[in-house]
Amino acid sequence: MTTATETPAAPAPDAEKAPDAPVREPAAQAAPSAEVDTPDGKPASEQKITLVAPPDSAVSQERADAIAALAQQRGLSQEAASGMLAYEAANHAELARLEQEWLSTVEADPELGHANRARTQQRVELARTAFMTPELKALLDNSRAGNHPAFVRLFERIGARLEEDRAPAGDAAAPPAERTAAERFGWTKRPT
Repeated sequence: MTTATETPAAPAPDAEKAPDAPVREPAAQAAPSAEVDTPDGKPASEQKITLVAPPDSAVSQERADAIAALAQQRGLSQEAASGMLAYEAANHAELARLEQEWLSTVEADPELGHANRARTQQRVELARTAFMTPELKALLDNSRAGNHPAFVRLFERIGARLEEDRAPAGDAAAPPAERTAAERFGWTKRPT
């Protein structure tokens, strides 16, 4: 008779584990840290970030310094701060392109541009002077939205209405003498 060696059967997947068996947790993923080591071995938050505004950009050095301070505060690297500055410069370039496109649209408009350009500028300035608050002026100037054709058209129309309401200047002819109702309606006297 031959004896066969028996191998123990593998436990069923749903079988309970012994209480003294160590339970293995999945490896915890390391959380990304804002602290990135720089080439000199210091954490990014300890590195002094300096940015120089591009000379061909509308981004001022003051704005570049503000971006550097924000990046420093957030613990970003010099490279990340440079990326933020490049993004800001690209946004300024796109806004300048849009503003030029808006001005070209206004100039090409037969009602607002070409021969009517001086009149349009005069009316827009009249409306701005009459109704614009300092806050609205700052908003439109800082965003450059005041050059959008819709705003130019709006202020031009407001200025046109204001021109209509102004009294004529200079040697205006005296108003006509008051006429009687009979004169206005063409009544004639009946013979008596």
